[in-house]
Amino acid sequence: MKRINDLLYKEEYNSPLIHFSDSGYIFTTPDDTGTGIAYKGLVVFDLAMLHLTRLPVVVHDSVVLKQISDDAIENIMNQYIACGKQTIIAFDKQQSYSIKTSELLEKYSILKLAPDGKELFGRSWGKQ
Repeated sequence: MKRINDLLYKEEYNSPLIHFSDSGYIFTTPDDTGTGIAYKGLVVFDLAMLHLTRLPVVVHDSVVLKQISDDAIENIMNQYIACGKQTIIAFDKQQSYSIKTSELLEKYSILKLAPDGKELFGRSWGKQ
């Protein structure tokens, strides 16, 4: 996880750590308990699992990604691409990210969903 974490930032930031015991585990990023760091830790863990296992796909929702800094998101996009496996992400408000992130999304997106007839089956299931 440290190697992946180091790819996400220009400066050195603490990477997430996982400690297993007989009765459970502790997953934390030392000296930083912020929400964005917690979600970034989850993404770093998932990327590590993609690299270290036969896991073929990872799914990250906008709730997770929106909490992470824009600089880290851009580099997370690069890690999704570099892993060579399928990644499914939900992004709300693509225009709120960096130009580079938007370019990567445009280049690598297979499916884009949006309101007003651009939903997966052509309509919103929540509307009456």
